[in-house]
Amino acid sequence: GMVANWNSFDIGKNHTVQFVQPGSSSVVLNRVTGGHESQILGTLTANGRVMLINPAGVMFGQGSKVNTAGLVASTKNISTEDFMAGRYTFSGGSNPGAEIVNQGSLTTTKGGYIVLAADRVRNEGEIRTPGGRVVLAAADRVTLQLDNSGLTAVSVNGSVVNALVDNRGLISATNGRVYLTARGKDMLLNTVVNNSGTVEAKGLSERGGDIVLDGGDSGVVTQSGRLLADSDSGRGGKITLEGQNIHLAGGSLISATGENGGGEVYVGGGWQGKDSSIRHASKVVMDKNAVTDVSAKARGQGGTAVLWSDDYTNFRGTILARGGLQGGDGGRVETSSHHNLQAFGDVDASAVKGNAGEWLLDPFDISIVSGSTDHDIAEGTGNNGIFTPDASGSQVSSGTIETRLNSGTNVTIKTEKNPSGTGGSTQQGNITVNADIKKSSGTSNVSLTL
Repeated sequence: GMVANWNSFDIGKNHTVQFVQPGSSSVVLNRVTGGHESQILGTLTANGRVMLINPAGVMFGQGSKVNTAGLVASTKNISTEDFMAGRYTFSGGSNPGAEIVNQGSLTTTKGGYIVLAADRVRNEGEIRTPGGRVVLAAADRVTLQLDNSGLTAVSVNGSVVNALVDNRGLISATNGRVYLTARGKDMLLNTVVNNSGTVEAKGLSERGGDIVLDGGDSGVVTQSGRLLADSDSGRGGKITLEGQNIHLAGGSLISATGENGGGEVYVGGGWQGKDSSIRHASKVVMDKNAVTDVSAKARGQGGTAVLWSDDYTNFRGTILARGGLQGGDGGRVETSSHHNLQAFGDVDASAVKGNAGEWLLDPFDISIVSGSTDHDIAEGTGNNGIFTPDASGSQVSSGTIETRLNSGTNVTIKTEKNPSGTGGSTQQGNITVNADIKKSSGTSNVSLTL
């Protein structure tokens, strides 16, 4: 690797800076020490990998174009010793308020990577890496493992005040992986990861890619844009949202459909909360006009979609896990909370040519209530209101259950053992049926399990 220290590093509009490197896996580290944000308004190209480190921040302006085999832009520091030894740990160093902002076009050659790391990272432009990886990280320390093939692993540690990863533009890693991850200090109900744009990791000739939005254990992950890991020829990919509080706002589309089978979408936890690799959310809210789709398109089984929380799940959106039109069973959908579940949303895990899929509700106690006490979550109440339950006990609408049974989805309502288990008591919870459930239409073979 080569290290260059600059007092300032800017590229004016209509100007081009080109790095000519020995090979595509060669790395050049550019360290900017003058105390002014780097303004990249023109074009930066490299046949190898470029790192741009500026504790005062980096702005890729509108109209800027960057094309490399790999790009790291960060306000965090890396020592020359670590860099020369191939230890790519970036930490500390940022000036207060320094940000990495992209309003331009950041691209890589096939299998490349783009990493933007700071206390605050914002994408309002385009980021594209075919078959590669994109990482937007807001944390104290980011460690990258690079080999000749590209970026093989990322670890993010240490929280920072006012952490934010915000995507309003386009992030695309076809056949690849996208991570938006933040570690905020005492963020309470402040947003730490926000996607109102489009993140895609579509599979062109194989299964869909991976998308992770990870807000750590403090703050809110807000998703109102599009997360797409669909596959045109294989199975859908995998989309995971982790955080203390997760809000799938109106307009949210999370799609991991596949031509030959649905993918996986995990929000706030894994199936029945049993996947230790997915951090449990405290609260998960899915608004009325939010949609999650893990259906199989042509053949194959519908996928798996989970909403899980330890304290409060408010499910009012639509989750689809349909089997393929030419064959295949319906998928699995779970909307659960250890404590308070409000389930007034819509689930379809039916199959035209196969067996009905499953909708599982698995809180501690639950009442089945008639009518739809379904009122939309008031937008603009701020995160405070959104994550405050309006009923103390878990409820599911009988009308919703009827509709699902009639259109071909099995419904399973279980109650968890008392999660507190005080005094050694681990009795099952209660299911209270306060409404009639009638299956009327449809000849499909479905079941309601209580």
